Formats: sequence, structure tokens, C-alpha cells
Amino acid sequence: MENQTTSASKLHDVVGQGIKNLGNMFFSKEQFIKRIDDKFNSHYSNNKINTKISRIRKGNINSIDKDLDKLLKNYQLHRKCILSCSFISKSAIEKEFIKIQKGQAVPGHITQLLWIISSYAHAVRDMNAIPIIYCAP
Repeated sequence: MENQTTSASKLHDVVGQGIKNLGNMFFSKEQFIKRIDDKFNSHYSNNKINTKISRIRKGNINSIDKDLDKLLKNYQLHRKCILSCSFISKSAIEKEFIKIQKGQAVPGHITQLLWIISSYAHAVRDMNAIPIIYCAP
């Protein structure tokens, strides 16, 4: 198990990757089908050696057009940007944030942590997605 911390810099790295990939959450049907045709309609290769392992191992690739239409038109479709941060303890952060609410002094990295989490939530919501961070209790 990874050591738990309230390190702002560790979270910053993970949040940066999450925000960088937000643009991949929205795609047209044509873009998705092109991706399947270009990459996923083949076999895995390792060090330029082709294998006989299919990239798509479940489902029916022939129904992708119809399936994407159905998915993208579904009013219940929602996207989530989920970060997994096992190095963060929710209870440790809550204790520090309660101190902020009470006007008590906290280390500088806690203020940075609050800013990073807030920036992440705003960036994800601006993309009409749901921000989630999985962490230790």
C-alpha cells in the first residue's frame, strides 16, 4: 500500500493528467469509428512483432454504428472524470479543510491542495462531466 499524504505536488501530477485527457471524453460517431478502424480492428503488436490477439475481444464490432447512435442519443448519458489517488486520505484532508473553515492556520501545501481540487472540479464541470476522486478513507 502506498504511503498516504496530503502532498499537493503528487495530486497536481494526477489532476494534470486528468485535465489533459478531458478532451478525449467527447467524440463524434465518425471519430470513434475511425479510431476502431485505424487501431482496434487489428491485433496487438509488441515491439513491432504482430500477435494473433485481437484488440476487441467482446461485443460485435459490426454493430458499432448502431450502438454508438443509441449511446450518443441517450438522454441519460453522462460522463465522469475519475481520478484514483490511493496516496490521499480523505479523513486527513477533511481535518485540514475543517481548520480552514474555522479560520485556523494550515500548512501552505493544504491551501494548494484545496486550489488543485477546486480547479479540477471546475475544469471537469466546464466540460459537462462529473468530477470524482477515489482515495483512501
